[in-house]
Amino acid sequence: MTTEEIQSLIAQIKQQITQLQAQLVQLQSQAASTPSDSSDAADSTAATGAWCHDFIINLQYGAKGSEVTALQTALKKQDYNISDAEFQNQQFGNYTYVALKNFQEKYRSEVLTPFGLTKGTGNFKAFTRAKLNKLYSCNNVQTSTCSPNWQCAATWSTCINSQQTRICNDLNRCGSTTKFSETQSCATPTPTPTPTPTPSPCFPSWSCGFWSACLNGQQTRTCADLNNCGTISGRPPVTQWCVSSCRETTSDCQDSFGSHPALCISNYAVKRYVCENEKCVSKDYICLSGDCSSSMPCSSVNLVRAYCSDSDNGLNFVVKGQCEDAFASYAKTDSCVDYNQILEYYCGYPTLFGSALKCVAEKVRCSMGCENGVCLPDYTIHPQQPK
Repeated sequence: MTTEEIQSLIAQIKQQITQLQAQLVQLQSQAASTPSDSSDAADSTAATGAWCHDFIINLQYGAKGSEVTALQTALKKQDYNISDAEFQNQQFGNYTYVALKNFQEKYRSEVLTPFGLTKGTGNFKAFTRAKLNKLYSCNNVQTSTCSPNWQCAATWSTCINSQQTRICNDLNRCGSTTKFSETQSCATPTPTPTPTPTPSPCFPSWSCGFWSACLNGQQTRTCADLNNCGTISGRPPVTQWCVSSCRETTSDCQDSFGSHPALCISNYAVKRYVCENEKCVSKDYICLSGDCSSSMPCSSVNLVRAYCSDSDNGLNFVVKGQCEDAFASYAKTDSCVDYNQILEYYCGYPTLFGSALKCVAEKVRCSMGCENGVCLPDYTIHPQQPK
């Protein structure tokens, strides 16, 4: 059985309990409507005229109704005193309470002993009801023929496995249960499919940044959707063609800030402007012909970018290094002039070349000797004057 079927069966049982409780209240109301003859309205009457009643409800002090009257009638038949006020009001009061305790103690072995009790409790429950039913149950009396009066609930239970039921009760309480419930065929309802919710429409809200600098004739920018719709539909352009604002010539560089001509620092050193990120930026160049002047700028054929690289990072006499610059097509390597002297190359600024970098040589004396282009350990450097 599935979970849904179990839950439906539980709901059916609850519904049946509710119907039974409603019918019980109805029967009690019918019995209470004729208090002057409550025992005859609620109970069967034997052919001989003997009084009988089937006790099926627990009672306690303070209870009211036709079941209380039936209890009081049985106790009076046992010669216990019940006040007229309690009997007429169908009230479980002090007289009824004391009479019931005495009745329980009279039949102590059947009512109290099974629970280990010796004194009556005054509560009308299962064992006390059983004793009174043994004495006064309508099933114990020779009665006239009883014709059942069946009344069925108007509402059928939930349809399960193509069947549904309803409860039927005999209003005359003849004791037959052959028609306790009715069953009929039914069509199991098809569950209504849960509709799939339609997502709300999403409309992009584009926000774009500034255009980048013009690079290779193109600019770019970033655009973001503030509503995060997950689409690029309707997105503004993120690239566009452009014309560079920086331009180089053989004699100068032009950008949005103006014209920047090349400048001779010395016969060999030249400041020349080149385009970087749409701006003219100065760089160091070397005029190989050595004829740069304000009246005759160095020819572009003789201009090379100034650079210098030293592998041992400067004046380092214990590491053999190599120095490269724009003036030579080969590297200059640190070397030993003789056993006591080393020729160390590094990047410097010779006066002749102004600010242009060039490999410069310096000769020093090694106190512990020179070997393979480095001074031996624990050396003392003694600079030598150029000869």
